[in-house]
Amino acid sequence: MSVNPLTGKNILSWPQYVEEATPGTFPENATLNFIAPYALFDQDADLNHMFVSGLGSRDVRDIIRSIELYGFTMRFFPVNTNFLKYATNLNLDTKTLSLEAKIDFAGTTKYWRATYAKVNYATLRWTPGDLIRAEVYMLCRKPVYAASSTATHSSDPGTEPLTWSSGGDNPFTLGGSNVKVQAFTVTIRNNLRPVYAGGAREYVALVPGERRIQGTITILWESTDYWDILVGDQYKDIVWTLKSGTPSYTLTIADAKLSRINRFPWTPGGDVIAESYDFFAKTCSLT
Repeated sequence: MSVNPLTGKNILSWPQYVEEATPGTFPENATLNFIAPYALFDQDADLNHMFVSGLGSRDVRDIIRSIELYGFTMRFFPVNTNFLKYATNLNLDTKTLSLEAKIDFAGTTKYWRATYAKVNYATLRWTPGDLIRAEVYMLCRKPVYAASSTATHSSDPGTEPLTWSSGGDNPFTLGGSNVKVQAFTVTIRNNLRPVYAGGAREYVALVPGERRIQGTITILWESTDYWDILVGDQYKDIVWTLKSGTPSYTLTIADAKLSRINRFPWTPGGDVIAESYDFFAKTCSLT
């Protein structure tokens, strides 16, 4: 008996995306948009089974599927901010996406395809000496594995992923002033609400809920300015230049408040002291 388990090399094209003209319908002859040269892809499905008890036995009589929910996580090194804008920019709230990947099953090509997809949450991480890291979780209608496709997958443009140094020597400002950041993380939660109606097992709509924007910023201790911002409960914009030059990419986190000290250890000797703050913000957008 021959066994041919798939490996990463069987993924001929990582998921690529296109905006839908009709929510839930994969566009015909679509040109798909490249996301990243690499993505750790992880899909999930929940059929929310119900159980019917049986008489005269401790075993159940029936297992019946209920409303269904599908989604997937992608972790990747972004080369631009085009895809991430669907997580951060409110003007894209009404857009739904179709995604498709191409997979080789022992010589037979199949196309993983998801429709009516929206970003539920996204996290961006910045650390000195590392690539910028993104994690995006999307909800979608039930994915299928199609035998053929009319879509055109974009080639890898060869653009290097964004790194800690892509935004220059001072990629962060807080309240308009440069800050010496040691680590930065931000998460945007769109809190999507699946809407079910009639006899449909899948949602008929995905409604964005109230956004929550939060993160952590670790700053070299050089003054008491950030302590004053914290205890003064002040609104300040945090601006992160992901890439300077042309093209440039900037995340503006507007009306942010430092919420609490996450870590602020004073250690003896020559160890550098850094102050780490959790923050919340009213809104954000990527350009």
